[in-house]
Amino acid sequence: MKKIIFVILILNLTLTGRDCVSFKKIDPTNRFVLIVDVSGSMSGNPIQNAKAGLLKFVDAMGKNDQAALLMFNDKIITGQSLTSNKHDLKRAINKLSASGGTHLYDAIAAAMNFSKKMNKKTAFVLLSDGVDGGSKFNHTHIKSMVGYEGVAFYAIGLGKVDSKTLQTIANKTSGKFTHTNQSDELKDIYQNTLKLYQKVHGGTANTAQVLVHSMPGGRPILIDGKRVGFTPKKIYGIEPGEHKLTVQFENGPWNCESNYPSNFRGYIKAHASEVDKSIAITTTPHGSAVFLDGEYQGKSSSFALGKTTDRKKGLFKKKLKSKEFSKELVIENVPKGKHQLSVVPFPNSPVAEAFEPIAYSFVMADDNLHIHLNILKNEVDVDKIPGALKSEGVEEAPDLESLFDDF
Repeated sequence: MKKIIFVILILNLTLTGRDCVSFKKIDPTNRFVLIVDVSGSMSGNPIQNAKAGLLKFVDAMGKNDQAALLMFNDKIITGQSLTSNKHDLKRAINKLSASGGTHLYDAIAAAMNFSKKMNKKTAFVLLSDGVDGGSKFNHTHIKSMVGYEGVAFYAIGLGKVDSKTLQTIANKTSGKFTHTNQSDELKDIYQNTLKLYQKVHGGTANTAQVLVHSMPGGRPILIDGKRVGFTPKKIYGIEPGEHKLTVQFENGPWNCESNYPSNFRGYIKAHASEVDKSIAITTTPHGSAVFLDGEYQGKSSSFALGKTTDRKKGLFKKKLKSKEFSKELVIENVPKGKHQLSVVPFPNSPVAEAFEPIAYSFVMADDNLHIHLNILKNEVDVDKIPGALKSEGVEEAPDLESLFDDF
C-alpha cells in the first residue's frame, strides 16, 4: 500500500524550472517593418491610397522611431532598409508600383529574417489585398514564427483576403487585424494602427514583458493562475514584482516563480521532459528556417559547419578534426520518440528560388544528434554526437544591404 501511495505522489509532482527566466533591458526605440503588397491587383487607387496611408504613418512616428519598407508580389524587395530618416522612407514609399502575384507568407517570413538581424523591439505592419499564391512558407509556419520571435503583428486587409489567418496571427502577438473594402480608408487605418501600437506595445513603460517558448509547443500559459495564451507567445504589460508563470503539459505543470523588474523582457523555455539530449541542425542552403513537429525553432547558421583540431593521445600523436557546434542551431531537451524536422529556405536568400522545402522524420533515442538537411540534393545525414551539445548562439551573416548605414 505504501508503494502505491508513493507512486501517486511522484506522478503529481510539478515540473519546476531552476534559473527558469533570463532578463534583458528593453530598448525603448520603436522599430517598424512596413510590409506592402504591390501585386497587380493593387494597381490604381489601392496603391495610391496605400502610399497616402504609409506617408501619414511615417509622419506620425516618433523622432527616434525607425522603419524599413518591404515590398512583395511574387518577389520580395527591400524598398528601404531600417532608418529613422523620414525623407528616405517617404521617397521609397512614393516609388511604389503594382504588378505580379501575391507571395504573402514568404513576405512575412522574409520580414522575420530581416527583423532577426535587428534583435530589437519590432512591429510588423502588413497591407495586402489578396490571398497567398505560390509561397514556400505556409500559414502554419508563419503563425509559429511570429509567436516564436515575439514580433508585434498588425495586419490590414483590403478586399478579399484570408481574414481568419491574419486575425489568428495578430492575436498571437496582441496585435490587430483590420479589414476594409474601401482603399480610401487606408489613410485612417494606418494612423489608427500606429496609435494602437503605441498604446498596446509602445506604451508599456514601467511594466515587464516575457517571451515564453516550450518543448513541445502549443501549450497553455498561465500567470498567477490566469490563462494568457499558448506557447510560443510574448506577454506584455506585466506589473513589476513576483509572479508565477505556469506552462501546462500533459504530464503536469511546469512552474517558474520570479521577480519581474520594470522595463525588462524575460525569456523562458519550458520543457515537458527533463531529458538532456539535443539535436544540432545544419542546412544547405545555410540560414534556413527550421521547424520541429511544426513549431519554429529558429534559423540555421549562415556559415559552413566549423571544425576544431584535437590531438590524439598515444605513442604516435595525430591531429584530428572534430565538428564544432557552438555557433549552430541547437534544439535542446528533445523528448524521446518520433519527430519531424522541416526546413524552408528564406525567400530573400539570393539562391532561394532554386530550393524547395524538405521534411525528415526521425526517432530521438539516447544520443545527441547532428542532422544535416541538404535541400539541394534532397538528402539528410545523421550523426550521433558524444558529450554535451550546447550552442552559444547561431552565427549570422552580415546584412550587406545595411552594413554601412551607421557610417
